[in-house]
Amino acid sequence: MGDRTPEGWSTHAPVYEKSTRKVTGLFSYEALLASGVLPPQQHAQKLQILDTATGTGILPLQLAENYTAAGLASEVKVTATDFAPGMIDILDKRIQEKGFHEIIRTKVADAQDLQTTPATITHAYMIFGIFFLPSPQTALRNLHTSLRTTGTLTLTSWGHTDLLRLSKEIMRRLNPSATVTYGGTDVTQNWSSVPFIAGLLKEAGFRSVEGKEVEKEVEWNTYDELIEAIIDNPGIAERFEGKEEVKKKWVETALGVLKEWWPGEPFRMKMPGLIVVARK
Repeated sequence: MGDRTPEGWSTHAPVYEKSTRKVTGLFSYEALLASGVLPPQQHAQKLQILDTATGTGILPLQLAENYTAAGLASEVKVTATDFAPGMIDILDKRIQEKGFHEIIRTKVADAQDLQTTPATITHAYMIFGIFFLPSPQTALRNLHTSLRTTGTLTLTSWGHTDLLRLSKEIMRRLNPSATVTYGGTDVTQNWSSVPFIAGLLKEAGFRSVEGKEVEKEVEWNTYDELIEAIIDNPGIAERFEGKEEVKKKWVETALGVLKEWWPGEPFRMKMPGLIVVARK
């Protein structure tokens, strides 16, 4: 069984939650800013928000925290979906801990088969999930259908990050002919390109698309902290399934590159990301 399955993502959910708080949480907040939903923005109608491939729910939790702090909790409803039950289980615990059950509801659902009621969502999001999907266009068409006439979809993807540069160098040293891919596509040629993403969105029916690159830096306390976050990502972990020697060699190579490029701990990595907002 590959790790990029509901079961695989569920297995890795605890480590994923820890790493996403440090990395993708920075960009989910930027996505909320770019789409104009954070208080004190004024809206003529209550917000009906859909976060697909939510993982452990960084974006819906950020949204609920902001609206609760502003005294506007009744003005927003969020549906958070993920195809991995283990991810949703963790989010459900966070919702219970923070008392956000009136704002956020969760659902185990594949982004490619959401089965949402058409024209009911004001704002939809997918944070670093689109490039993992076998059929991104199916998901985009479904999201387009779910949005109201004036609705928006906000996607994030990675730019040319230090993490991608690190991954390419590790692969080069282990296998010079290998390509770093997400969802079967070369991330450096496709998902790191706003025009490429905009083209997919327009094919799915979106009429207006705006994108930008946002520069961020992430600090890692130790080399081991970063290596653990990488090898426990299901997109990477599946390469090591039943191959302990391959995994060991990968870790040794990664550690060597990290010590060469970032001598000394803690260290900071540049992590530019793309924020793309599309209107129905």
